Amino acid sequence: LWYSDLNSSYPSSMTSEMPEGEGKHIVFNKPITLQMAGIYDHYLYKATSSYKGGDKFYIPNLLIKRPDGTNRAMLDTPSAWHWGVELKEAIIAGCEVVATESVYFKSGMTFKEYAESLYAERLKVKNEYNADGTKNIHYNKARAEFIKLLLNSLYGKFGQNIKFSTITFKNVQEWEEHMSQPHISYRSHEILKNGYIHCSFYDKTMDDNSIGQLVRLSSYIAALSRTKLAIIMRRVGYEHIYYCDTDSIFCDVEPPKDLIDQTKLGFWKKEDFTVKIPKFDDAGEPMLDIYEDQKTTNYSFDVCAVEADFLAPKCYKYKCRITKLTDSTGDRYVQLEDDEYGLQIPYTF
Repeated sequence: LWYSDLNSSYPSSMTSEMPEGEGKHIVFNKPITLQMAGIYDHYLYKATSSYKGGDKFYIPNLLIKRPDGTNRAMLDTPSAWHWGVELKEAIIAGCEVVATESVYFKSGMTFKEYAESLYAERLKVKNEYNADGTKNIHYNKARAEFIKLLLNSLYGKFGQNIKFSTITFKNVQEWEEHMSQPHISYRSHEILKNGYIHCSFYDKTMDDNSIGQLVRLSSYIAALSRTKLAIIMRRVGYEHIYYCDTDSIFCDVEPPKDLIDQTKLGFWKKEDFTVKIPKFDDAGEPMLDIYEDQKTTNYSFDVCAVEADFLAPKCYKYKCRITKLTDSTGDRYVQLEDDEYGLQIPYTF
């Protein structure tokens, strides 16, 4: 299987135009079947979708939150809010999208400079060796990890509400004056050794001033990243996909070359290893691939099995020594033994 990973999924989405301003809510006179030319990436649309294509392997890209709080991707979705960029991809894939409302936003390159400059700095310090094998004099693992944290965590902050605040008061009078305000709700307090009072409380005025009021930025950035994943899945063919998550995909065909770049922000990079598709014998047991180490009496082998929770094969590699070698019915029969796991695995080749 080919394993590809998206270079900084969320930071790459942050280089796109972002929805800015308060937004203008529009209710359409009648339901409108959306066309590609009339959709803006950074507009919100309240819409239904229905898959009209004939691909039985089709994987929907529109997520719906169910009453139990779980997210689901369905062939036909009820009325819900989606960003224009993901509705465009749904239409390309074969869906009919009908909208009843929209929220228009202005747009701006809010995070482009931030994401691109930090990503370039991380590439500079990330690897210990350059591509030509020479030592990278700028290598700094701690700095690379710190920059990665900055890049990956910013988008989520705009969906975070400030629930509680804390203040340390010098005396009971200050504490009581503050807590008696109508917009303050007590949570807890602690008396410090110096007699000061450290208090935790909820300030209702923060509801309108919280950074969580900018949740549309987090939502839009996540939608852009989901769309990048949906595009590569459509391009490789849904029938070839074994597993995907936020920023990676396993498929049994090589991804399109125009989507691949090992370092460029927002492109997919091919990882160093591939996963073997599992094979099973007539008894349903996983077949083993065996490799001999010529310098020793040790063998290593891969056991492949499908793990249903991940919908993808997972491989286990062991190194064992030969304990028995026989010749039965023209086949070489090896009894492999592993001290750590206590395995005794017959293998015929």
